[in-house]
Amino acid sequence: MYSSTSLSSMNYSRTWNHCITIAEKSTQDSYKLHATGDADLNGRKYVALPASKVITPEVKRRYNIM
Repeated sequence: MYSSTSLSSMNYSRTWNHCITIAEKSTQDSYKLHATGDADLNGRKYVALPASKVITPEVKRRYNIM
């Protein structure tokens, strides 16, 4: 689990190379990273969703989660 501050600093690091998107704001400021089916020359794209979010087929379809 990550905070919004740590996700922001990770996103600007060379390893992640702007591949993290925070899709929904969390009230408790804790997020989990999920790999999506999207990729480009910078690498695989990840979406950060609140840690309490239940991953249903609808959520997978909306964010293209693998």
